[in-house]
Amino acid sequence: MSKYQEISKTFAESVQLQAKYISECCEFSNLFFSQMAEYLEWPRDQMAFAADESSQTEESICKSSSVRLRDDGNIHFWALFTIMRFDNVHHRYQLIFPFQVKKLAESFLLTIPGLVEEVLLSTEDTQEMKNVYEDLFAAMKSYFDTPYLDFTSDDFLRRTLP
Repeated sequence: MSKYQEISKTFAESVQLQAKYISECCEFSNLFFSQMAEYLEWPRDQMAFAADESSQTEESICKSSSVRLRDDGNIHFWALFTIMRFDNVHHRYQLIFPFQVKKLAESFLLTIPGLVEEVLLSTEDTQEMKNVYEDLFAAMKSYFDTPYLDFTSDDFLRRTLP
């Protein structure tokens, strides 16, 4: 085998390993969000994944097109939570939060920058997941629980078309 062929083979193997890694991180993320939807009683079809905060493309499940793998070993994505006002269902907004997931052995390191700093989760540790769900719920509630909320701000909230 020539050196070129050896590098080409190594490159192909690397691409396959990367795809497997992203797939495993997304499988965990899909489980995490499915259980979060159940815990928060949030309609699952009102949650989505996007590769970046300004993305016009949203995916209903985590997959390679909805995340970015960075050199820190984390998959990075934005979780979008659609919410409608009880007093006017024609006004829909999306709460958007950045997420990072990194696989470590059989566990996953989850980070929600600005909210949850590095929590190690396994698919069996549902209590620790519930703690993260509660932290996220508290952040959402706190965000709306102010008389001076700027609904034109793009910090964590953006308006969507009805």
